[in-house]
Parts: sequence; C-alpha cells; structure tokens
Amino acid sequence: QVDGRLTLHSRKYTVSVAEVARRLSAPECINLSMLGSILRRGKTSNTGAELRSELQRHGILVDQGRRKDAKTTCFTALLEEESLILARDLGDATSRFLPVSYLAAELNTCAAATTTIAIAHRRAALQGASRLCALLSSSLVSLRLPVSDRIPSSPSPYAQLMKNYCSLTHGYGPEVCVLWLESFRKIFDAASEMLPLT
Repeated sequence: QVDGRLTLHSRKYTVSVAEVARRLSAPECINLSMLGSILRRGKTSNTGAELRSELQRHGILVDQGRRKDAKTTCFTALLEEESLILARDLGDATSRFLPVSYLAAELNTCAAATTTIAIAHRRAALQGASRLCALLSSSLVSLRLPVSDRIPSSPSPYAQLMKNYCSLTHGYGPEVCVLWLESFRKIFDAASEMLPLT
C-alpha cells in the first residue's frame, strides 16, 4: 500500500509484484533508488539492500548499480492504479463538460456545405470519420493490455505493439486515446446530424 502523488487526501494505492516487475523491466527499467522513491521508502544506507532482498523473496532479481533506461517523466512518479484513475477522471470531465454540440457546429461552419451534393459528401465524410474513430477505439480496447489489477487471461497477439507506450504511461496513454477517439466520434456524429436533410 503506497500513498498516491496526485490525491489531496492520503489515499493508499495497491502496488502488486507484477507492477513492480513491469517497472523494473524494459522499457522503463527503473533502478532501486527510483523504485524506493515510488514506493515511498525513506532513504537510508540500507534501503537499497532491504528492497533488493524483498524483491528477491518475490523472485525479482535486480543488478546492483543498475541505471534507469527511459527518460524520467511525470508518469514515472505515478503508480499504475493512479494513472488509470487520472484517465478515468479525465473521461468523466470530458463526458460532462466537453462542448460537443458547439464543436460540431464549429466544424460545420469551418467547412460550410451549401449545395445538395456538397452536403451529401460532407455527411459521408463525417460518417466515415466517425466509423474510423469507432474502429480504432475498439481495436485499442481489444488489445487487453496488462495494467494495474487488469491482467488479461489471453492478451491480444498485437498487445506487444502497444507495450512500450502502455508501460511508459502506466496505462494512461491507451485509455486516453480511447477517450479522445470516442469524443471525436461524438463530435462527428453530432456534426453529421446537424447537416440539413438532402
């Protein structure tokens, strides 16, 4: 159980052995010092040795003096569960407050279609864009990426293609991609519905 970095109240998050193993392996390859910081272990002369011993009891071996491979970002400090909650909260705010109707009307204003043929082409283009967003969104969801406590029994064979992106953002990246694809789909659908009937 570890205190989160983004919560106002000291909420505890569960860090599994699988998450620690993912953080220690490629692409992130964090070192023991950084792992100690993430797990909120105080820095003492024995912290590294104690952590290494604890990891060994769980079957995880870490070389001494190992260096972190990936660039340190804001995501490095986040736990997987915390990243997923951040994505969920963004999703809630987007679904409640993103002005879909305004954006759809603005989209139609920017490329006004006045003739019957132009309106039909515009509607077809918007419907096509909406279908592409839906297709990409369902493709991302079907990957069943291992994050936090979501360990799929049968990950998609294509999940490896998104592994680095998912690992470096701790699940936030793919979740937010799906969120924005669904938001764009709603905008395209609304814009299509606003066009005059032909």
